[in-house]
Amino acid sequence: IGSAASILNEHLSAVPQIQFLEAEEATTQRAVSVWDGMLRAQWVQRRTQMGFSLSMSAILALAILDVFITGTYKVFHGALTIGGLVAFSAYITRVFEPVSSAMDLYARTQSVGASIRRVRQLLDLEPTVQDTGTRRIPACALEFGFAIQDVCFSYADNSVLDHVSLKIQAGERIALIGMSGSGKSTLARLLVRAADPRSGEIRLENHSIKEFTLASLRRTVGYVPQQPLPFEGSIRENLLYGNPAAAEADLQRVLATAQLTSVVNQLPLGIDAPLGPR
Repeated sequence: IGSAASILNEHLSAVPQIQFLEAEEATTQRAVSVWDGMLRAQWVQRRTQMGFSLSMSAILALAILDVFITGTYKVFHGALTIGGLVAFSAYITRVFEPVSSAMDLYARTQSVGASIRRVRQLLDLEPTVQDTGTRRIPACALEFGFAIQDVCFSYADNSVLDHVSLKIQAGERIALIGMSGSGKSTLARLLVRAADPRSGEIRLENHSIKEFTLASLRRTVGYVPQQPLPFEGSIRENLLYGNPAAAEADLQRVLATAQLTSVVNQLPLGIDAPLGPR
């Protein structure tokens, strides 16, 4: 179900690109294949569940039949009365009702258990960046800035940064220029510890950035990704993600800095206009 939902979400958000590339047929076949696999898995589950239920019903029916056959035999031989036979049949039915319910509950817990195992797998994942620092960055302006010393980083076997050294002084502006995949965004991510370098060191204010708490570091260093993602909610709620205590004047200042004031003012609901992914 997770795989089917994922591919559906991916394809629905990329409909224009799929159409421009004339890939509708291949995309449809891929989606149908994934959903067909999900339907097959669900059919196996239902089939097993039905077989389980039928088995329990068959056992109950055989038990009642056995009681009637044995009871009838005993009645004919005077070892049991008709009232006793009726009582035994009622008892056997009542005994199997909770047993049947328990078995049905067991079958349902197997389905729930699969979901719980998946959630636990995610919860048990260890963060790649450990928050072991104890220092906090002062609220005042930085004095020394960043010092990147002999930093190396790679994605799997693909080396992106190879012994990079760089200093970014306080108040200095630097533009990193290079081909796509040359490591510009990767270096920016290392400065906010979205990842740690394989070797080398990054220092901030003459201290390794690993000595600072992640919260303190990320309050000080702002990272704007190439593809910002608006969250479900209004423009105001999206702006408040970074600072829930921000005043109205702060929000307006941010809109002006981002050159969005005129755009927001044209919206019927203004800053309270709803947003969503993309």
